[in-house]
Amino acid sequence: GAALLTAAIVLWGFGRAADRREVLMVAEAIGQGEPVEAGDLTTSFVAVDTPTQLYSADQRSEIIGTLAATDLAPGDLVGPSAVTSGEPLPDGWQRIGGLLRAGNYPSSITIGDNMLALPQEGEPTGVEVLVVDVSIGDDRAALVVLAAPPSDAGRVAQWSADENLILVGVDQ
Repeated sequence: GAALLTAAIVLWGFGRAADRREVLMVAEAIGQGEPVEAGDLTTSFVAVDTPTQLYSADQRSEIIGTLAATDLAPGDLVGPSAVTSGEPLPDGWQRIGGLLRAGNYPSSITIGDNMLALPQEGEPTGVEVLVVDVSIGDDRAALVVLAAPPSDAGRVAQWSADENLILVGVDQ
C-alpha cells in the first residue's frame, strides 16, 4: 500500500514537471530606460498552470536591445510590461507623456523621430523633442512618449497637460 502511494506521488511529480516552462529572468539590475544586454538575462523554470505572458527562453534574442520599461532587479521575470522598444534617451533628457488629437502630429510619426514641439496657442518658441514611443488609436489620436532636455521638459509637459501641444517634423 505505502509503496503504491509513493509510486503514485513520484509519477504525479514527474507529470507536473512537464508543466514547467523555461522563461527569461533578470540576472543583473537594469535601470529604467537602459538597454537590455545579453549578460542581463538568465533563465528559470516556472510551473505553468495557465497561459502566461512571460517571455520564453527562446525569445531571448528578441528582448536583447529593448529598453527596460521600469527598474528591473535580479530575479524579476521578464514579460511584455518589463521592456519597451522605445528609443534610448539622450543623457539628461526627461520623458513626457501626451495624447495628441489627429492633425496635431505628422501622420508619418514613428519611434526615433526628431520633432519640434510647439504650443497651439501662446509662445511660438518650439522645443526639440525625440519620439520615444508612439501608439495610434482607431480615432487617429496618438499616445506619445517624448523626450526633451531638462531645461524644456516642464514647458512641453505643461503644453501636453493643457492639450495645447502639437508636433512638427524636422528634417533629419
